[in-house]
Amino acid sequence: MANQIIPTTISSVVPSAAYTTAYLASEAGWANDNLPDELFQMEPHADWGMTHVPVMDDANGNPLQDDKGRLFKDFPLPSQISIRPEEWRLEMYSRLDPRIEKRDLHRRMIPQQGQTLLSANAMNMQKLRLRRNLNLPCWTRRSKEPQMLDCLIHETISLSSVRQNTVLEVRSYGMDKPTLGSGTNPSAPIPLNRFLRNNQWHVPSTTLEKIFDCIANLQDTAFEKGCPHWIFLENRHKPKSWQDRAATMNHSRSGPDDIKFPPTDDMPRQAVEWIKNCVREAAALRQPVPDLNKIPEHAVDWVGECIEEGIEYFEGGGNINYLGIDYLVWPVEEYMMSMAYGQVEQEEPFALEPEPEPQPFSPLVPPGPVDNQYNFNQTAPQPVERPDWLTAEEWEVFLQGEWAV
Repeated sequence: MANQIIPTTISSVVPSAAYTTAYLASEAGWANDNLPDELFQMEPHADWGMTHVPVMDDANGNPLQDDKGRLFKDFPLPSQISIRPEEWRLEMYSRLDPRIEKRDLHRRMIPQQGQTLLSANAMNMQKLRLRRNLNLPCWTRRSKEPQMLDCLIHETISLSSVRQNTVLEVRSYGMDKPTLGSGTNPSAPIPLNRFLRNNQWHVPSTTLEKIFDCIANLQDTAFEKGCPHWIFLENRHKPKSWQDRAATMNHSRSGPDDIKFPPTDDMPRQAVEWIKNCVREAAALRQPVPDLNKIPEHAVDWVGECIEEGIEYFEGGGNINYLGIDYLVWPVEEYMMSMAYGQVEQEEPFALEPEPEPQPFSPLVPPGPVDNQYNFNQTAPQPVERPDWLTAEEWEVFLQGEWAV
């Protein structure tokens, strides 16, 4: 069944011709309950945006130009676009061709008297909200270096999804699309080869490889520093470009010992749930948890709740389903002391069963595969004559009980 996503599109729109998007065969069926498949493609193919697009002509057959003399391209867009298009439609148009600009959309919008068109910034913010909601990467990003949002989005994508070039979970029958509507998705699952070329596994681009390398480095550093997730690392341990960008946007530069990250509303929903589970599991496994005195103020409440939920897991004997583990309960009091006074000496949470002693090699069992390989307690019968796989000297040694193991 498809995942249900909270709607983020404009719903209170007065019916008007200006809010109409003309029919286009390639867009037939697009709706909140049937989003375009291409939204869930992880990254474009290498030839994206390289096809020839003819120039639009005006009513007199002359090349159509804007007020700055720039020619309009005849992109495969509807003849009329609503002045308040859905967020997913805006994102889809930006994925059709990287050369599509705001003016190409405005050219097809017909506002009535007193109505205004969306600015480029408003369009970008709508697309950004959609990508955060559906965990979608941006195809038109300008930065050549991985950004925090890139890492948060791609960290939760599995290897199977990368091979299929999708952000969706790969199942044996295909991929289920999420919806923005109130009902379930009526469409069939997306075929597994929908975003592949020649049915070959997708090879990540150089940009995507940089993102994965950045994620791996952040995860390794988080493990070394005892952080449940790299988002809780101090600024000094995160890419410098992130700090430079944040200082430019906020007109202030934080210190290297500070821990800065955006509020949950500004992070992908799937990444937020992943981070919360990391904190819960760290608390449940008695591993270091984030210091509530150092993390941003906007994160204190939800991080504290996750720590408490992790502790409750032990107190309840492992009844928190999302952890997916079944360890024995640690004494809660000892865990609270370790949080208050630092890490205390820890014992193993449960006694490991001793490993079985290795069985000595027996010449009574011939080399190679055996029929009943899972029954290790069978006793081979004593041979009455020398087996073919032993020499006479080896057989004599065995009969004397001096077989070396």
